[in-house]
Amino acid sequence: MSWFMYDALGVTVDEPGPETVRRVLDSLAARAEVLRLFGLLVAGDITAVEASPWER
Repeated sequence: MSWFMYDALGVTVDEPGPETVRRVLDSLAARAEVLRLFGLLVAGDITAVEASPWER
């Protein structure tokens, strides 16, 4: 799979290696609350996000 990624300034960056991708995904999967919040954001359920007990 090829990725086209850009940084905040719009400059292309190198594709991450498989170990880096695995580490990032593993760290996210270990945080069920983060994934739940992302799911709520994707669904547009802002009310549920605001009611969630997460640190700002």
